[in-house]
Amino acid sequence: MKKILPTLIALGLFIAVFAYYQYFQKEKLTEETKETLIWQEDQNKITEIDILGEDQSIKIKRNGTTWDIASPIEYPANSYTIETILSRFSSPKSNGLVEENPKDLSVYGLNAPSKSITLTDDAGSSNTLSLGNTAPLGKGYYVLDNNAKKVYTMNASLWDEIDLDVNSLRDKSLLSFSEEYVEKIEIKNNDTAFSITSKEEDLLTRWYSDNQELDEVKVNTFLASLRGKVIKEFTVDHADDKALEAYGLKEPWATVTLYLSDQEDSTLTLYVGNTVDEDEDTYVTLGDKKFIYKVQATSLLPTELTIDHFTTTEKTEE
Repeated sequence: MKKILPTLIALGLFIAVFAYYQYFQKEKLTEETKETLIWQEDQNKITEIDILGEDQSIKIKRNGTTWDIASPIEYPANSYTIETILSRFSSPKSNGLVEENPKDLSVYGLNAPSKSITLTDDAGSSNTLSLGNTAPLGKGYYVLDNNAKKVYTMNASLWDEIDLDVNSLRDKSLLSFSEEYVEKIEIKNNDTAFSITSKEEDLLTRWYSDNQELDEVKVNTFLASLRGKVIKEFTVDHADDKALEAYGLKEPWATVTLYLSDQEDSTLTLYVGNTVDEDEDTYVTLGDKKFIYKVQATSLLPTELTIDHFTTTEKTEE
């Protein structure tokens, strides 16, 4: 018993010391990796976002519940991307403070930052965060709070997971409409033209061309395809006649016009030009022919823009 007692005491002391060490290390690690807010803004009050890069200057402004790119081009912004920027940078978190009032920003790559984001609220107050060099020990990047003149480290994912070039910030939806408001579709395909009109019958929407009833599923599938078109490439901005001709859009071979009932005299017109990539994609432009886009060609090929494509296929008995 006398021999066992010292062993038990030693074992107890070892366990106590080990437990204390583990607790101390955990507390130390938590303190070292604890995230702190650089600033905190109400993202619902932010009205303007300015993004500066090495060769770009982008201004984005709130427009009611949506956002618009104001420069270098006027264009609707991708609301999801903008909301992601706001959620991350209205209350940005740092890994830790590195230096206050730094005398030499070049040490951190912040004398000529690669990017900066400025958020301005409805009262005109703004905060700017600039991006510098990669920080050591996996702490992400060095960043500068320009207003407070403080250098922090910040997780790389907060910057790397969002593309901040102007085309990535643009809304990539080609057409915005609700199928339920489509009253008529006009299609011009080379030298032929026809109309598809909706009629309410027995609480159902049926589609007709002249007096011929069309396949409801085929017409609705066509509309769903148009509404789901995603812009693959912003090919030309501020297109002129020369650009329109180059992409087959000065005299487009096909035109699709939607007449909508959700507002007075509401129409959407889509012009279809040359196909590319073995007819996988096609160039299109909208009513004002201001921009040229590349989109998936499905539903916009010559064989799909015929009246026969929308008729019901009758099965014949053999």
